[in-house]
This record gives sequence, structure tokens and C-alpha cells, in this order.
Amino acid sequence: MTLLLLLACAQTGASFDTATDTDTAADTDAPESSLAAGDLVVNEIMFDPGQVDGDFGEWIEIRNLRDAALDLEGVIVQDDDGAGFVVEGSLPIAAGGVIVLGASDDTAANGGVPVDYPYSIDAVKLGNEGDTVSIVAGGVIIDSFTWDEAVFPVLEGASLQLSAAVSDPGATDDVASWCLATATYGAGDLGTPGAANEVCG
Repeated sequence: MTLLLLLACAQTGASFDTATDTDTAADTDAPESSLAAGDLVVNEIMFDPGQVDGDFGEWIEIRNLRDAALDLEGVIVQDDDGAGFVVEGSLPIAAGGVIVLGASDDTAANGGVPVDYPYSIDAVKLGNEGDTVSIVAGGVIIDSFTWDEAVFPVLEGASLQLSAAVSDPGATDDVASWCLATATYGAGDLGTPGAANEVCG
């Protein structure tokens, strides 16, 4: 399974949280990109917020592992059922920096998350018990992360985050590299959107 990080424009309107992903098919005809595998990693995921409606409180954080700034324009973000979206317009990410993609950029609705790029919940709906997030550019999977509640720690209201000590893209699939966040943000959920992750272990 592969969650390809497909970024899209924001959508308004009410929707309802579900434990499984219920998103729509993606247009994967994205522009070519100079990104290579390992340049970016899925750094943190909030798939089951506890303080707000999950359809607005979900978010995905991406980290740039290169020592140069990158632009995510044309990058695809997709989940395990092939649904997702394409990042439209310039979306720069600093060397070593992070970008937060969220189902809503309204902090009153999303639980206080500083979202850099909003996408439609109909494009990517993260499953609470397990799913995949993948970042794809130019037909290449830049990074892909799959979690399952039978293997990874899962807790309502807490993000799943990659340890701040991990800088090798080859180690991001190791269960030991991930842990539940303990820092509080916004309305009271746990995570570090837009800030440095904690060290796991």
C-alpha cells in the first residue's frame, strides 16, 4: 500500500469523520519534477484528531532532507487506494524544513494547526486503523509510509511522528523510528505540526 502525498486546493462544506478512508480518485497527471527518492519524508501524521472533527483536523507533515530548498509544485500526494491530489502552484520548503498539509487551514476548525497547504478531505481521507501516505513526483515515489494499528502505536488525539533523531530515509519504515507525540498544540491534541518532532525511544 502506498500513500502518495497528493496536494490539492482547499474545499469547503461539512463532512463527517470515518475510521476508514473514503476519498475520491486522483488525477495523477502531474508535472515532472527534479525530486529524487529520499529527498522528502513523511514526518508526522494526524489521522485521528480528538478535539475537532476529523474531516477538518487531519494533517500530514513533510520534511525536506536535502541541504537545499525545494519546491513541491506538481508533487502528488496519494493514499493506499490510489486517491489523492496534485500540489498546485509554488510550495517552497526550506532545507531541512517542514511543510504541513491539512484538510483545513482554518485554525478555528482544524484544532489550531498551522497549515501551509490545504487539501480537500474528499481527495485524501486517512484511515484511523491504518493507511499509507506516499509522496510522488515525476513518476517516482519520493517517500511512502504505511501504518497499521496492529504494529504501530495508535491513539485518538495524538499524531504519529518520525523520531527527530532519524535522518536516513532508509530508516523511516522501521517501527522503532516512530512514536506517539506527547506535546500539546492548539485545542489540546498532541503533536508538533510545523515544529521539531520529539526523539522517540
